[in-house]
Amino acid sequence: MTMGCPACLGITVQLRLESLSSLRRNSQRERKSVRQIEVIEKLTPVIRGGANYHRSQMASKTFARCDHQIWQALWRWACRRHRHKGKRWIKQRYFKRIQGRDWRFVDQDKLLPLLDGYRKRHHTKIVAEANPYDPAYDEYFSRRLAQRMNKTLQGRRKLRFLWWWQEGLCPICNQKITRETGWHLHHIIKRSERGSDKLTNLVLLHPDCHRQHHVLEKYGPAGTSMFK
Repeated sequence: MTMGCPACLGITVQLRLESLSSLRRNSQRERKSVRQIEVIEKLTPVIRGGANYHRSQMASKTFARCDHQIWQALWRWACRRHRHKGKRWIKQRYFKRIQGRDWRFVDQDKLLPLLDGYRKRHHTKIVAEANPYDPAYDEYFSRRLAQRMNKTLQGRRKLRFLWWWQEGLCPICNQKITRETGWHLHHIIKRSERGSDKLTNLVLLHPDCHRQHHVLEKYGPAGTSMFK
């Protein structure tokens, strides 16, 4: 199948990002007379959305090329606004050096993000036969959610909050959960029973305690949980 070809995938990414750059250029044409901070506020969600959509693919060179096209469009926009000013004045007015990187489009506390600034994040496909409503795959989806949360800052914050809420203790053995002991993200109401991924339905357990819980849960009353 051609969909799995890396070259075809790269071409698809390039075409989509070039259309994204075209959208930005059209947006800038419509905003020749607006303030710089308004341009940043309008373009930031477009850049962020495109970067997050393509960050799981090998698009680093395409990101860099699109960043250059964005800079060219911004430079032309700035020059059109100040036809009687020199290039050095325009550069100092609209572009600053931030953290060792020059030509950053910034106004007050607003900074236009760069596509190249988004780190590549691998996407792990779901196993074809996995079904979230099949109890046999509860363990698989819980492990997948934990891995996904651990890769993002927001996910790690949620994990830290769970650890803090439990006072760092496993609710089964009442012993500390540390890096050495490891941890497992457990759904109070199983995903196969339409349980959600919200914090109110999650709890951190030791890996051994988690296995012991699933071995013994079949002997408990149906529909109840020791964590509620």
